[in-house]
Amino acid sequence: MTSTTRLDSLTASGTNHIFDRIRLADGHALTLKTRPGADMAEEVFLFPGLTAPDTEAWGDEDSWEGWLTGGGLDGGPLYLDVPVEAVRELIEQHGGEHDDQEGDVVAPDATGGTDGEETAEVIATRALAAWGIAAHQDDDAGNTWLVIGRDQTRRGFPRMLTEPYVVLYLYNDTDADEEEITVTRAPRDGDRWHLLAGDGLGAERELMTPPADRLAECVEAIAEWVTDPLPTAGSGEPVEGGEDGDPVCEGHSGEDDDLLRGVGIGETTYCDGLCKPHRPRYPFTVMMGYAPAYFNDRGAADRCAALYGSTVTVN
Repeated sequence: MTSTTRLDSLTASGTNHIFDRIRLADGHALTLKTRPGADMAEEVFLFPGLTAPDTEAWGDEDSWEGWLTGGGLDGGPLYLDVPVEAVRELIEQHGGEHDDQEGDVVAPDATGGTDGEETAEVIATRALAAWGIAAHQDDDAGNTWLVIGRDQTRRGFPRMLTEPYVVLYLYNDTDADEEEITVTRAPRDGDRWHLLAGDGLGAERELMTPPADRLAECVEAIAEWVTDPLPTAGSGEPVEGGEDGDPVCEGHSGEDDDLLRGVGIGETTYCDGLCKPHRPRYPFTVMMGYAPAYFNDRGAADRCAALYGSTVTVN
């Protein structure tokens, strides 16, 4: 009989509202969320190359998320309320659990790329899932990216207009006529990962832009952010500053003339809140489909407009 020791352990103790990975004997993998002693897994994500049986137990695919992401998750499907015994049967069909649960995932039949290489989405989704973090693909106007919500306990696509999130994608501007924002092809020379954080209220800031071969830095930053979210530039949130712990104010993004000149874009400002900074209404608006998003940082507004194929309106 094949072994399902890890599944038994996870279903007995629960996964503490995060995804935990199970690596199968043939190198494929899945992640799941479950409560202690439950006979139903709340969510099960199948890595690329692993296919769910065509049975009623696997019938509740997250179609709402599929609609939000343009028809599906290229990195793998997400299923809701799957019986633990159905998960066990799937594991047994692939030879049981792998002895090395920390090893790499093999997905030879789901590269998603036109040249047989794994896409950035597949690579990043797998790396994040190893930390128990779920990512969701989104796209607009030919651009694609991954969205990660800070609240990893809730189901479905992150609520980007009301909750903190981060966005991850490959960026390439080597073409003089067009810049590329994508996760649907394999990384290549000249690409850089772009990681942005949004506060859910319209403000965003760029966290890092490492070369394509340094995805691990982004994944580690996301893992830290999920447990201890970083402040977003222009959010107006008071945060402690100064290495000696003394109150300090280094100025604020938000003055209309500074914003229009692009002053302070990408810089973190520190403030103890005692200076009572001026907080003007958001001067920039970007239409995200039919929903408006408001910004007090011109750089963030420009990036959002680029992602959604929209334009920036100065209020």
